[in-house]
Amino acid sequence: MNELVSNSVEVSLRARKNVLLIDARQVVGEMRATILRNRGVDVDFVSQISSARSHWNRNRYDLVLFDFRQDLHLVNQLCEEMKHSNPHQKIAFFVGGPNFWSLTAPVAAAARRAAITTTV
Repeated sequence: MNELVSNSVEVSLRARKNVLLIDARQVVGEMRATILRNRGVDVDFVSQISSARSHWNRNRYDLVLFDFRQDLHLVNQLCEEMKHSNPHQKIAFFVGGPNFWSLTAPVAAAARRAAITTTV
């Protein structure tokens, strides 16, 4: 019985995903990292491209998540380096504003819709 439990724990630990999260906005990045960690994902969070490069060179990641709205040249350069070193590296980008995290976003959206319909 102990061997079965031990084996299932080992399999579950190996099945965990390892993600590098790169976000220039410290608060938003930390919140995203916390959400991912709460869902069982191992997350390394960095807010600078130089730190991201250092982490990526030392570790293996199942996924690299970017949310960088500045220094797009540096982001592109790092992505090229990653793909050159590991063509199978999965890379994803957050796009658009994080309105869905705002408590006032639904209210603001409804107000905008109401303003548009009353002026048309």
